[in-house]
Amino acid sequence: MPKHLLLYSLTALLLSCKIEGSPNKNLDGAWRLTAINDSTPSSVIAGGVSADRNFLYWNIQGKMLELIDRNNSKIGRFLLRFKHEEDVLYLYDPYIYNREEGDKPLQDSTRLTPYGIDDIDEPFIIEKLNGSVMTLRSSTKKLDFRNF
Repeated sequence: MPKHLLLYSLTALLLSCKIEGSPNKNLDGAWRLTAINDSTPSSVIAGGVSADRNFLYWNIQGKMLELIDRNNSKIGRFLLRFKHEEDVLYLYDPYIYNREEGDKPLQDSTRLTPYGIDDIDEPFIIEKLNGSVMTLRSSTKKLDFRNF
C-alpha cells in the first residue's frame, strides 16, 4: 500500500507541474547568416552577397537576440530585444555586448549593417521559417539563414 501511495503522490506532483515552452517555436536557435540580398527592384548588389565566408550568427532565445561574429573580427557582438508577432519580427533596444565593463547602449546603428540590419526601427517579414532555414525580408534586404 505505501508503494501505491508514493506512486500516486509522485504522479499527482508531476501532473501539477506546468512545463512552459518558448512561444518562439522554430524561431529559437543559432541562425547562421548565409546570404544578404538587396530586395529593391534596382538591385545594386547583383545576385546578393554571400555570407558563407563569414560566420555571422543571429542567436535567438526567449526575447533576446544576440548578433555574434564567430570569426572574431572587428564587426562586433550585440544584444537586442525583439518582438515576434505572427510573421513579423520587430527589433529594438540594441546594446554592445561587453561582459567585462557592462553592456552599453548602441549609439551607431550602422554597426549592425554586416548582420543585414540597416534600420533598427524597420521590421522584418518572416517569409520562411522551419527547423533548418529562415528567410527574413525588410524593405531593402532579404536575409537567408541556416539553423545550427
